[in-house]
Amino acid sequence: MGRMTLGSRILTGWLALAGLLALVCAALASSSGWQSAAAQPSERAVAISVGSAHACALLDSGAIVCWGDNYWGQTDAPAGRFSAVSASGSHTCGLRETGAVECWGGNHAGETDAPAGRFSAVSVGSFHSCGLRETGVVECWGDNGRGQAAAAAG
Repeated sequence: MGRMTLGSRILTGWLALAGLLALVCAALASSSGWQSAAAQPSERAVAISVGSAHACALLDSGAIVCWGDNYWGQTDAPAGRFSAVSASGSHTCGLRETGAVECWGGNHAGETDAPAGRFSAVSVGSFHSCGLRETGVVECWGDNGRGQAAAAAG
């Protein structure tokens, strides 16, 4: 057997690291609340949103299904009909067909405490969420440590 070149040593090291990472991920998945990709929807998806370690799909029926990391309950979508979904690190929000915003998952700074009323869009950030009112006004809630929940007027 001949000497290994530098390139083949690097490749061998990367392959060993990839194998180790796969084992670590499998161990975490079995003990931390991660759901497997097998939880993906069988119905046709019409929209998707991806968070840090989870993803959600809006289905033809208006239902939302999520999969991936569920440590904070961010994949536990409520029943009912939605028209939009937005996922972030530890929380997810959906826009109900009625125009109401409903959020679930980690509520570290009020990011899941959506205000009452009708919205036409919703988008979530790390620890804050924003909705577009049907009147065209942007309203945000949650962490405002850097001004991210203080929507500009206009």
